[in-house]
Amino acid sequence: MTGGGLRPRVPGDLPALVAALRRVHEQDGYPSVWPEDPLAFVQGGAPLAAWVGVVGGVPAGQVLLCRAPGEGGRLEVKRLFVAPEARGQRLAEQLMRAAQAEGTRRRGVLTLQVQEKNRAAQRLYARLGWVPSGEGVAAWTDPDGSHPRVLVFTWPSPGGPA
Repeated sequence: MTGGGLRPRVPGDLPALVAALRRVHEQDGYPSVWPEDPLAFVQGGAPLAAWVGVVGGVPAGQVLLCRAPGEGGRLEVKRLFVAPEARGQRLAEQLMRAAQAEGTRRRGVLTLQVQEKNRAAQRLYARLGWVPSGEGVAAWTDPDGSHPRVLVFTWPSPGGPA
């Protein structure tokens, strides 16, 4: 696949995104447990914004910007994934930059959670200026029923890109 790009997600993208997520799950174990309703997982509830990375005219990944639970007007970046065959084209970076720009436009403090063992994602976030801001235990479970450790990252970083 060649010729990557980025655009807002539309409902017609969802079947291709579910198929891409299946390939991500099979190769990388994300999500750690395949959801009962993968379409609902990809949709992500009612995001404030959603973007897709498109390769060869086919949606190959996505990211969502959502309201974070609780008070304070914080925003959360969720459901970032790129199909294995579409990697190496900086789609994840483009998707993250879209979420960052929208969060900045909304004057929000953005956060995200990443599994402690997902070093590749942590490197991406650090390269883009996100800073570690906490850690905890995930609300979701791994296949063995345990709750994995997660790291919390925040954007913008002090003195970093805005």
